[in-house]
Amino acid sequence: MAANGADVAVGIDSPTQSCGQWQQNLAGAGLNWYPVASLPVIGTTGSDGDTIAEACDLTDGTQELFVEDGGGMSYGNTICSQEEANGWHSESSPGPIAQQEAGEQQANGQASASAAAASASVSSSAAAAQDDQSLRQDTATLNGEISSYGRDVATTASDCANVKKEPLCQDGEAISRRTTTRRTSTTTARPSTTMSSR
Repeated sequence: MAANGADVAVGIDSPTQSCGQWQQNLAGAGLNWYPVASLPVIGTTGSDGDTIAEACDLTDGTQELFVEDGGGMSYGNTICSQEEANGWHSESSPGPIAQQEAGEQQANGQASASAAAASASVSSSAAAAQDDQSLRQDTATLNGEISSYGRDVATTASDCANVKKEPLCQDGEAISRRTTTRRTSTTTARPSTTMSSR
């Protein structure tokens, strides 16, 4: 059973009285109770954001009363104290409901772990795909730069060939190959006059 406006819930195993009678017995806590198909799983979050936990697992020797609540567990602790005053005591070992809740809690934890692992795997795959895409883009960019460099080299070679074909360059090469002749100066010997005195 669960109570309106609160996280507290109780489960009764092997009841010796009706659900309606239990609702009346528990109404002393100031809550309105109603039947539920199952109890909230221990460790999950209640309607007000509090984490659900076990308040007590009691027996009267025949029945099991399992109480759970969230937050400060004020309602749960009140019910546990009330039933202990009525002769109930803690189970020496977990009762059927407590065992069922523990199994559901473990299964819920495993499901959460599996979901987290699956999410991490998806994130890893997405990151790998993004890395592959970045690598392909970098490769395409590098290939483009290599092609551009090749075109620049070809353009430079063509420009050099064109420059060599310019007339000025041809004249320059012709001039550089031209041989110069040195002028040789001839020296004419003048006749010398010898005078003698008699």
